[in-house]
Amino acid sequence: MPANTIPGLIENRVKEHGAKLLFQRRDGWSWKQITWLDFDGQVKNIAAYLMDLGLARGDTVIIASANRLEAISTEIAVYHLGGIIVPLCGGGSPLPFRDRDMVEEIVEMANRLEAKFVFVGRESLPALARPHENRGWDASGLFIRSLDNLPMVEKVIFFHNERVKNERITNFQTVLKYGMMRKRKILDELMEIPKNLNASLTALVFPMRNGIKRASQGDVIKALDSICQAPLSITTEDQAFSYMPSISPFSTLINYLTLYKGSMACTTESRKDFYRDILEVKPSIIFETREGIERIYERVQLGLNGQSPKKKLKKDVGGRAKYVFTDHPPSEQVQKVFRGAGIEFYVAQELNSLVS
Repeated sequence: MPANTIPGLIENRVKEHGAKLLFQRRDGWSWKQITWLDFDGQVKNIAAYLMDLGLARGDTVIIASANRLEAISTEIAVYHLGGIIVPLCGGGSPLPFRDRDMVEEIVEMANRLEAKFVFVGRESLPALARPHENRGWDASGLFIRSLDNLPMVEKVIFFHNERVKNERITNFQTVLKYGMMRKRKILDELMEIPKNLNASLTALVFPMRNGIKRASQGDVIKALDSICQAPLSITTEDQAFSYMPSISPFSTLINYLTLYKGSMACTTESRKDFYRDILEVKPSIIFETREGIERIYERVQLGLNGQSPKKKLKKDVGGRAKYVFTDHPPSEQVQKVFRGAGIEFYVAQELNSLVS
């Protein structure tokens, strides 16, 4: 399999790390640990499901979600088939999503790019996660009403476990279940597809204010390789931690650095979870946007209670952090406090440059 493609990268890392821990995630009151083999199995299940429904090289999949683990594994599965990811979501996105406008934006983008599948994460669509104040619509209701306007879309898939009586809408658990059953019959064919992919194949389409920007599989690999050329002492024992509610290249791709380096990661599904879980994860690396860094700094300033900002910050991020990877540098004052807590910044310009 070509080493300069995303599926090639994953195959090499799975062979290298196997049963080693890759991700962990909160599961109720406990934590679920996911190995490289677990992750690879989930990717193959998703790919088998999508392949069975007709997803092929060059086809487009919209993912409207924060960077939850299900979204990351779905992205890798789409790349495995030679498909194209279009990341969409609110909360810092370049697109002004508000309330029901989010569904309208998804419909518009799906039709514009002829998307075959749409994956939706409730945590990034707050207006869809609760009944509408006046009409009682929920997430599935909004999409059911929009299906007639989505002629090219085969399925709308919710990452949350919502039961919907509509053949064109399903949930992620169903995808994994049927994908696992189907994989047994088409595994050989499924494994052959990425062998014929090349680095020039489009992997991502970013809807930006100034138009559509594209990045190939090779572009992504080169950007990750460039980041790793910096003198950063990241090992396979390091663990990254993130919550990314936006559609910038940095927010979409920074978690791939974990896959590239063979280290570990934890993602959260809301800003509230980020502040809670970071104290248990105690990450050595934090992936965070400039806006997110400034939020952390503001929380530190509001809760000093006689502590120095540097000491309070170190405590608030779990006590082990040594790097923050970000999209744009925060103010000098914010950097000073972080560096005083022993945390260095790395601005991932390589990812930003993918759409420059």
